[in-house]
Amino acid sequence: MCHRLTAKEDIEALEAMRPTYMRENIGDSIKKMGAERGIAFVVDDTSESTHLVKVRPRYSWHGGNEPNALNRRDI
Repeated sequence: MCHRLTAKEDIEALEAMRPTYMRENIGDSIKKMGAERGIAFVVDDTSESTHLVKVRPRYSWHGGNEPNALNRRDI
């Protein structure tokens, strides 16, 4: 399972492990994910299939915000 990758080296590393049953390369599959947040690419060896899935947003007591160095209040 992987979320959107942007580094060429990361995509090449996944491509090197691509199962033989996959018809298209992993880079093309990752491009189909687009820029939408929460989309993941899943390789299922049991059914020998691949899927694009949407992962629900994280909900937490602090609102699930991601850290951001530019918005720190203690600077």
